[in-house]
Amino acid sequence: MRSEISSHLIMNNTNGDAHESSSSVLDENNSIDTHMNGNHDGQLFQLQQRIDELENIVAQLKHMLLETLKRVNILEANSDRQTVRKSKSPVKSDRLSVNNSEPHRKVSLPTSHILKINTVDLQSKQQQQQRTKSCLPISSTKTPSKCSSRESISSVTGTGSQPLILLTKSATTSKKIQHHHPISPAYNNDTKCIRFNHNARSTSLYVPSSFDEDAKHLDIPNPLPGEILKLEWVYGYRGKDCRSNLYEIATGELIYFTASIVVLYNSEEHSQRHYLEHTDDIKSLCIHPDQVTVASGQSSSANNTTSNSQLAHIRIWDSISLHTTRIIGIGQFNVAVSCLSFSKGDSGKSLCAVDEGLERTLSIWNVGSGTQLTSTKCHSGPVAMAEFHSSDPHMIVTCGKQHIDSWRYDSNELKKISGLFGKDTPKFIVCIAFCANGDVCSGDSEGNILIWSKREFKLNRTIKNAHDGSIYCILVLEDTILTGGGKDGMIIEWNTNFEKTTQTYKLNDSMGCVRTIASSRGPMVAIGTTKNLILHGSISVGFSTIVDNHHDELCGLAIHPSEKKFLTCGNDGLIFYWDTLTHSFLWRYSLDEPIHCTAFHPSIDVVAIGLKKPKWLIFDCIQHKILHSQNEGTDQIQCLQYSPGSYGTYLAVGSGDHCIYVYPCENGLKYSKCSRLIGHSSFITHMDWSKNGQYLRSNSGDYDLIHWEILSYKQVSQPDTVRDIEWATCNCTLSYTTYGIYNDGANIGCCSRSFNEKLLICGDDNCRVNLLSYPCNKPKAARHSFCGHGGPLTNVAFVPDDDTRAISTGGIDATILQWTVELS
Repeated sequence: MRSEISSHLIMNNTNGDAHESSSSVLDENNSIDTHMNGNHDGQLFQLQQRIDELENIVAQLKHMLLETLKRVNILEANSDRQTVRKSKSPVKSDRLSVNNSEPHRKVSLPTSHILKINTVDLQSKQQQQQRTKSCLPISSTKTPSKCSSRESISSVTGTGSQPLILLTKSATTSKKIQHHHPISPAYNNDTKCIRFNHNARSTSLYVPSSFDEDAKHLDIPNPLPGEILKLEWVYGYRGKDCRSNLYEIATGELIYFTASIVVLYNSEEHSQRHYLEHTDDIKSLCIHPDQVTVASGQSSSANNTTSNSQLAHIRIWDSISLHTTRIIGIGQFNVAVSCLSFSKGDSGKSLCAVDEGLERTLSIWNVGSGTQLTSTKCHSGPVAMAEFHSSDPHMIVTCGKQHIDSWRYDSNELKKISGLFGKDTPKFIVCIAFCANGDVCSGDSEGNILIWSKREFKLNRTIKNAHDGSIYCILVLEDTILTGGGKDGMIIEWNTNFEKTTQTYKLNDSMGCVRTIASSRGPMVAIGTTKNLILHGSISVGFSTIVDNHHDELCGLAIHPSEKKFLTCGNDGLIFYWDTLTHSFLWRYSLDEPIHCTAFHPSIDVVAIGLKKPKWLIFDCIQHKILHSQNEGTDQIQCLQYSPGSYGTYLAVGSGDHCIYVYPCENGLKYSKCSRLIGHSSFITHMDWSKNGQYLRSNSGDYDLIHWEILSYKQVSQPDTVRDIEWATCNCTLSYTTYGIYNDGANIGCCSRSFNEKLLICGDDNCRVNLLSYPCNKPKAARHSFCGHGGPLTNVAFVPDDDTRAISTGGIDATILQWTVELS
C-alpha cells in the first residue's frame, strides 16, 4: 500500500514540476548567455536563486511523500488502537483514542493562498504505539512541568507576587521532535550569505559586512538577554463562548479568565493580579464555599500532547497567595474541562467536573487528596452546566442539549434521574440555579423558566416566555432573583416566588447579551456579556463598563510612534485606542467590517487600516473619521507599513494576492497612484522599510525574503546593494538578524525589535511570547519564553521611548497582554 501511494505521489508531482522546471531552466540559461559579459555578482545571485528554487521543489516532493507515509502509519496505528479498545475498559481506551487524535488549530489564510503541507518525521508503527503508552494517566499528585524536560525552569515574580513561569532555553541543548529534518544553516564565504532552511524552504540570507567574521562561527550561540518580561495588565474577558466564569471572592476582587490567565481585578483600585499556571485555554472556573479557594480547568494543547502539563487538567489554588495546592486529572480528561463545581453543605470536600470530549464524562474528585471518586457518561450531547446542589453535597444537577438530570452521589456511585418535559421538550437547557426552598430552576432556549422539585425531580411549574429567546443565567439572591436573556439583552428582576417586579434593564446592542450574572457587594452585581464586556452596577442605578475588549479574532496592532499608546483592531470591526499607563482605552470605533491590519503614520495621528477584503482606509485618530479609502488587489490586505521619517513619504500595502502596492503620500493625507511590486509566490506576511526610505524588504507565506528598490519599483538583483542597509524596523521574521528565532519547530508568526536595537520579541503558535537578544543571527538562539495566550500570537511590539513595555496580541483568544521589561 505504501509503495503504491509513494509511486503515485512522485509521478503526479514530478510530471507537473518537471515541465515547469525545464522551461524555467531554459529561460535562466538564456538569461545567463545574454548577460555573459555583465556583472558577475548579478549572475551569481540569479544562479543562487535558481538553485534555491530547485532545492525547494525536491524538498517539497520529499516531505509530501513523508506526509503520505505518516498518514498511512497513523491509520495503521488507529486500527491497532481499535483492537486495544475492544480488549480493555471503555474509559481507558477512549482516553487513548482522543489523546492521540487531537485536532490541530485552524489558521485563517487568504483565499488565494495554496496550502503547503509541512514536512513531518516518518514514524514507525512501534514508535506510534510507544507514544500511545506515554499518554496513560499518571499520578494526580505529581506537579506537571510547564515545559518539556529539556527546558530549564526559573521562577520570577509577576504582578502581585504571583508565580510566573519563565522558560530559559539553551541554544545548544534545547531540542524537540521536529516536524521535518532541517538542514543546519551554513555560511558560504564566496556569496557572503547564510543558507537557511525552514519548512522545506531554502533561503539565502546575505550577511552585512560588519558580521562577516561573526557569520563564520555559527556554533557560538546568541547570548541570553539580561532582561525578562513580567505581565503587567490583561485586556480581555472570555464571555463569548464560556459561562459561569465571573465571581466576586472574599478579597472583594472580581475573578474571571481569558486565554490561559485567571484575572483577579480590584475595580475600586483599578488593579489586577494574575494566576499564570495554566498552559492552555481555560474553559471553566468555580469558587469554593470558603470564598478563597479556586478551581480552574483548562483544555489540552493542540500543539503538544507529549508533555503532561499540556493535557487538560484541573488546578486548585489559593486566591490570596496565588499558590497552587492541588493539580488533578492529568491524563484523565480528553479535550477540556468544561464545567466545575465544589460541593456545598460539607465545606467543599468534593469537586465535580465534566469533560468536553465525545463521552461528556461526569467525574467526582476528592479535593483534599486529588483522587477520583467516581465517573460516568453524562450525556451524548453538549453539557452546558454541572452544579452541586446549594445545600445537599450528594446531589448534582447537569443540563444541556434537550436534557436536565439530577444525580445522586452515594457510596462512590452516581444514580441519575432524568427530568421529563412532557410534550414540549426545549432544544437546550442553558442554565440552572437553586431556590431558597431547595427546588431547582432552569432556563431554556425558548425563554422559559422551569421549576423542578428537589426530591422527586419533577416539573412543578413553567413560566412561559420569561425572556425573548434563550435565558443564559439565573442568579438567586436573598430577596430577589435575576435572570439574563441571551437574545433580548434583558436583565429581569423577580421576587422569590418568580413573580416579576417592576425592575428591568436592557443592555445596548454593542454590549452583547447577558452571559452570566455574579453577586457583588450590597445590591451590586457584575454582568459578563457575550461580547466580552464586564459591567458593574445595579438595575436601579444602572451599569458601568469595567472591562471592554474585542470579541472576535484580534488581528491588528499599531504602536503610537511617540506616545505610550497603541491601537488594536480585529474581525469584530472594532478599533480600540489604548493607554498603557492607565490600562484603559481612550476611545473605540466600530467600522462594521472585519479588519486585518493597521499601521500608524510616523508623524501625525492617522492610521492606515487594512480590511479582510481588497480595501484599505486612512482613519483620523483625533476626529474619529475615515479620511480616505482605496480598493486594491484581489485579496485581503495582509500588512501595512509607512516609510520612516517625519513625512511618511510612502505607504506599502501587502496583499493576499502576492503583491505589494506602494503609494506615495503627502503628510499622510493625500495618496497618489500606486506602483505594484510583483515577485512573491504567496501572500505577504511582513514588511520593513530601510531607514533612508529607499528600500523595502518583505516576507511571504512560503518563507521567502525579497528586497525592493523603491525608486525603480523593482526587485533588487545584486546582493551587495542590500547587505549593509540599515532597517528602520524588524518585522520580517525571516532575515539575517532574525532567523535565530526559529528554534523548536514552532512557527513564528510575528516579531519586533526594541527601539534601542538590543532586544527582539517574537510570538509563536505554541502560545508563547519569546524575548531574545538582538541581532538574533545564530541558529536556535537562546530565549526567555512566557506563557499567557491561548493560541497563536498575531502581533508583538515594544512601546517607544524607554523600551520598558511590550504588547502582545492573541488571535483566537482576542486577548491583549501588556508586559514590562525588567532586568532578570
